[in-house]
Amino acid sequence: MNRPEIKRAYDKDASASYIVIPGGKLAYKVSSIVMLVLGIVSGIVYIFLEDSMPPYLSLITKLIPNFLIAAWLMLHGLSNEKWIVFTGVVFALLCDMWMQIDRPPFTLIMGIASNLLAFVMYTVFFYRQDKEPAYKWVLPSAIVFMGLYLVLYPYLDGIIKLAVFIYSVSYILFLWRASALLAHSKKNAYVAFLGAVMIAVSDGILSFRLFYDIGHSTIYKAAIMLLWWGGIIAVSRYARETA
Repeated sequence: MNRPEIKRAYDKDASASYIVIPGGKLAYKVSSIVMLVLGIVSGIVYIFLEDSMPPYLSLITKLIPNFLIAAWLMLHGLSNEKWIVFTGVVFALLCDMWMQIDRPPFTLIMGIASNLLAFVMYTVFFYRQDKEPAYKWVLPSAIVFMGLYLVLYPYLDGIIKLAVFIYSVSYILFLWRASALLAHSKKNAYVAFLGAVMIAVSDGILSFRLFYDIGHSTIYKAAIMLLWWGGIIAVSRYARETA
C-alpha cells in the first residue's frame, strides 16, 4: 500500500497557513535541523545553568524550546487539524512561563490552567483522528492518575485540590485518546502514544516535586524538562505526519 502524500509548506498547500522561506524542500529540512539544535542547546542551558543566570535569561531559555516547536509546526503548514496542536503548544509555552515566574498560588494556578488547556487541545486532536469509543482504555490511565491524586491529596491546600483533580481527569482523557489511536493501529500512533506517556511521566515527577517535596535535584529537573519537551515534539510530529 502506498503511503499517503503528506502536504508540506513547500508543496504550497493553499489550505494551510505556514512560514514561507526560499529554497524549497532542502531549506525547510535545514531550518528544521537548526530549530532542533537551538532548542536542545537552550534546553541544556536552562537545565544546568538556571541558578547561575538572571531570572529573565532563565525564563527565555526555558521558553525557547516550545517556541521553536510552535514555529516548526507553522514552518511545515498549519491545516485545520494542525492548528489544534499548535494552539496546544502555545498553551504549553504559557504554562512554562507561569511556572517559571513562580509566585504561588496565582502563577501555579495559571500554569495548571494553561497546561490543562494544552491537554484539551491535544485530546481534541486525538479524538478527531479516531472517534471510536475504546472505553476499556480509560481504566489504566484512571487507575494511575486517580492513585497519584490520592497520594498527593494530603499535601494539597485549598483550591489546589480542585485544580489538581481537574488536571488528573484531563490526563485520563488525554491518555485514553492516545491509547485509542494505538489500539486501532492508526498511522504513526506509537509516536502520539509515546509523546502522551512522556508528558504524563514528566508531570507526574513535577507533581511530586511541587507537592511531595522529593527534592530539587538536577536529575529530577532534567527528567521533567526533557520528557516534557520530548513529549510535545512527539505529539507535534504526529500531527505533522497525519493531519
